[in-house]
Amino acid sequence: MKISYKVPLLASIVILVGFSILTFVLYTVERDSLYETVTKSALESSQAVSNQVTGWLEKKLALIDLMSGYIAEDYSVEKIQEVMANPLLKNEFSLIFGCLEEDGKPLSNSSSWFPGETWDGRKRSWYLQGQKSVYAVFTPPYVDSATGRLLLSAVGRIEDKTAFKGVFGGDIESSTVARVVNSINFNKKGYVFLLDKNGAVISHPTESFNGKTITTIFPNIAKPAVKKKFIDATFQGKDMLVKFIPVKLQKRDTDWLIAVVLNKGKILKEADQVKSIAIIATILSTLAASLVLYFTMANLLLNPLKEFAEATKQISLGKLSTKIKNTERNDEVGLLSKNFNGFIEKLQAIISEVKNGTVSLASSSSHLTNVSDSLSEVAGQAAEQATSVASATKEMSQNFHNIAAAMEQSSTGVATVATASEEMTSTIDEISAQTSRAKEISGKAVARFSKTKEKMDVLGQAASEISTVTEVITQISGQTDLLALNATIEAARAGETGKGFAVVASEIKELAKQTAEATIDIKNKISEVQSTTDSTLVDMSDIRGVVQEVNGIILTIASAIEQQTGAALEISSNSAQLATGITEINGSISQSSVMVNEIAGDANKMSTAASDVHKNGRTVATSARELQELAGRLQKLVSHFTV
Repeated sequence: MKISYKVPLLASIVILVGFSILTFVLYTVERDSLYETVTKSALESSQAVSNQVTGWLEKKLALIDLMSGYIAEDYSVEKIQEVMANPLLKNEFSLIFGCLEEDGKPLSNSSSWFPGETWDGRKRSWYLQGQKSVYAVFTPPYVDSATGRLLLSAVGRIEDKTAFKGVFGGDIESSTVARVVNSINFNKKGYVFLLDKNGAVISHPTESFNGKTITTIFPNIAKPAVKKKFIDATFQGKDMLVKFIPVKLQKRDTDWLIAVVLNKGKILKEADQVKSIAIIATILSTLAASLVLYFTMANLLLNPLKEFAEATKQISLGKLSTKIKNTERNDEVGLLSKNFNGFIEKLQAIISEVKNGTVSLASSSSHLTNVSDSLSEVAGQAAEQATSVASATKEMSQNFHNIAAAMEQSSTGVATVATASEEMTSTIDEISAQTSRAKEISGKAVARFSKTKEKMDVLGQAASEISTVTEVITQISGQTDLLALNATIEAARAGETGKGFAVVASEIKELAKQTAEATIDIKNKISEVQSTTDSTLVDMSDIRGVVQEVNGIILTIASAIEQQTGAALEISSNSAQLATGITEINGSISQSSVMVNEIAGDANKMSTAASDVHKNGRTVATSARELQELAGRLQKLVSHFTV
């Protein structure tokens, strides 16, 4: 999903969640406030109804008490009929009735009411209730046997100063009570009704419930209980709130209660409307905020981001000449654009320096390859020369053995010189020939040692040049490593945008590291070559001295041989001198043989050293070629970028 969709979507979700929480809080506060207001208003109205009903009932009972007092002064039938005919009673009661204790016969203000000859009012419950009460009281609701209507009666006792005389009362129809009690509907959100403490309904807005129990209306309420708060109830599947308020009469107890019933759904309907409006407002606000945020982001952020994406794409293709606009802006986008362009400029400089460094590295590695090849060739030639010297010294040693053998023969011949002069002359001639040959071989050895020394000097010079080249390569690899470090730092500053350059910088740094390691290895090899060359030059100088000394000895031998040849004719007379000369010659030959063996050993050492130089030269050549390949890879890598 694109960021142009992600950010508005995320913002919409945040706004939606925020508005939803706000809506929920407002709804909860509004609901609780509305609930508190309605219930408080209902309680106040119910209390007013209770007071109104109480006053209305008190008025009824006060009339009964008043009339009972009139009758008590003269409780004759005529007086009772006169009181019952009072218009005030007719307006308050549908029927005025009573009976006296002395006969129990019915008395009323209506000629149509006559319960029969056998009727005895003293056995009626209303009579017994009035008889027991000091003040007028209400009877429980009952159904009139004649009319079938639900009635309740206010009854009071008739008495004089000495005794109880009878009961006097009046009927009140439940519809009359209903007109008073049911006049309040709490703006059509509920109603009230009258019942007693046992749950019997006295007056209900629905007349079919009159005379029924509270359980018929609210199944979860078995018996009414007076509590401070409303209780939850269910009526025909609807949630209701019910509270019972006692009806308190002065000077008398009553079992009546006023039930306040509120429709919970209607109470919270206004809160639900507020919730619906808040939800619609939340959705519209979220949509509007999302659209505004989308277009704002498109102009201020998304378009610059697209430009950044295209620029980084071009840079990933190696086009470092790419630039970002929006540098004139004074916000974060402008600052980012300036920093990005600055980063690209620094990267261009780094790549340029790396390119130049790779060219120098390639040139130096090529020169190093040529020098190492020359070194290997010279070392090979030196090894061949050393081998030739070793062969010559071996041949010289053999000749000295031959000379020694001849001198042994000469020594033996001295004893028989008189008889073997001709044989001695022949032996001296052979010694002269062998001496000339040894002289010639030693001369060749001296000449070859001179040539070998010249080549070893060239080898030492080449090693010095290689050492100079390795120093240059070490400096280039150090600069390359520093440039790679700078590129890594700049890529880190660029953050996400510079990740690609960080990878390139890491590869350049690794190549620089490999170059430095290869250069160090080459430098070590060159040091070994130089050390071996110096040692070889010293050994060759020693060998040359020995060869020259041998050559001198050979010359001495040749001179002695000439003397022996010249004195051959005087052998007989100078045999003692000849024996001494032969002894000296044998000593010189032994010494020459030892020196020749030393020359052979030194020549072998020189051959081994030259072989080591040749081998190290090949190693240097291999390392130089690897360095050249490394420079080629580095050059190919940086050629990807166009500055």
